[in-house]
Amino acid sequence: MIIISGIVSLVLAIIFGIFTIAVGFFIFGKITGSINEDEELLNNNIAVAILYASFIFGLGYIMKDAIHPMIQTFNSVFHNLQIALDISKTAVIKAALYFPLQFLVTMVIAITVLNGSIRVFLWLTKNIDELKEIKENNIAVAIVLAAVIITISMIVAIGLENLLEVIIPTSPIHTKELSPFG
Repeated sequence: MIIISGIVSLVLAIIFGIFTIAVGFFIFGKITGSINEDEELLNNNIAVAILYASFIFGLGYIMKDAIHPMIQTFNSVFHNLQIALDISKTAVIKAALYFPLQFLVTMVIAITVLNGSIRVFLWLTKNIDELKEIKENNIAVAIVLAAVIITISMIVAIGLENLLEVIIPTSPIHTKELSPFG
């Protein structure tokens, strides 16, 4: 029974991970409109690859805070299936509604923050056209901008996790409900 729970958790994580990456690819293309990422990657443009990878990493790092509670709640219910059968249908429905909402809210916030941090950095360094430099394979510029993206992701993830716990409960199915001791 535990192995099935682990497999289902892995499959859920893969599905949400792939979705996050797909959205990241799409959004990155919108942010860097002057760069044709596919063409630049095929031309071995390391600078574009560094920036692209940092954006996907940053988005994934932030999104883990939306995916983790969902997997954790699923595992709690699955491991305590006999007790979980006594949980109200309302709690299960709430959980099913909270998870996509939490994922969507986190995705919107993550994309907004990453896009905003890139735009602020581009504005602060007015003497450099970073996107032009990156398109021309300037690795130094790509590394600095990648560091900005990764750093802001790490900082924002902490605050976002706390915010999500306040505005969207992690799960309406509490551990107490799953405990045989009440």
